[in-house]
Amino acid sequence: IVKTHQQAADIFTKRLAGADHWKGMKLARMSVH
Repeated sequence: IVKTHQQAADIFTKRLAGADHWKGMKLARMSVH
């Protein structure tokens, strides 16, 4: 259970980080134009 929970947390963190990165890229693109 602990391993599965850790995996889920890692996936959630990666997904969250990916979303933040995507938002950052979008904002950077908007500021460039």
